[in-house]
Amino acid sequence: PTLIRSRRQRQMCIRDRFYPADSQELIKTISRLTDQARQTAVQVPANKTLRALILPHAGYVYSGLTAAHASHVLRPGQFGRVILMGPDHRVGFKNGAISDVSAYETPLGQVKLHPDAARLRQQSDLFSAYGASDKCEHSLEVVLPFLQYYLSSFDLIPIVLGTGDPRQLMQAIAPLVNPDTLMVVSSDLSHDLPYEQAVAHDKKTIQIIMNLETDALRTRKNCACGKMALLILMHLARE
Repeated sequence: PTLIRSRRQRQMCIRDRFYPADSQELIKTISRLTDQARQTAVQVPANKTLRALILPHAGYVYSGLTAAHASHVLRPGQFGRVILMGPDHRVGFKNGAISDVSAYETPLGQVKLHPDAARLRQQSDLFSAYGASDKCEHSLEVVLPFLQYYLSSFDLIPIVLGTGDPRQLMQAIAPLVNPDTLMVVSSDLSHDLPYEQAVAHDKKTIQIIMNLETDALRTRKNCACGKMALLILMHLARE
């Protein structure tokens, strides 16, 4: 099909609250977090290939070090395309929102949308453009500077997820996944628990994710705000 793409850019809505608005200050922040993460860096096993990451989306003062630990496995040019999925916090809609802009703006520059973002929205009734989500949702925006810092350049397929059937959504997204595509889920884990309780609860949640126990995650309480994106990724991994 012929694609008619908007030239609008998705503007930043949480700069100077979740992360520094100044580009140099943002680079310094991520660099400092990277240096800290390097002390306990996780390496991809020699017999494995990186296909997906789960990154947090709280303010960098809270979740930046965790994001740096996860992003440390990336290198410039490693992936040409990123499918970034995160939860809707404020608008309320079914299935997925894919912006009709041409690029996402961050202090580190523009991230161009891949043509498949428009194709996915046009070819499936599971995805629509929601301007209200573009104006206020932070779950994708917080993650993008880390991906820019580590990958340098890539095209983006941004998906904000509401309610719906994760398996059905996975089946729509799956044809886009290839070795040049990194899947990224934006999700925090438990909320508002005492620290010791949060650690224990989150460790169990992580184990459920690693074991691809979709039913256990779906019914688990206070485990992740990005549960829909996590379930899509887990169903995709099982496939």
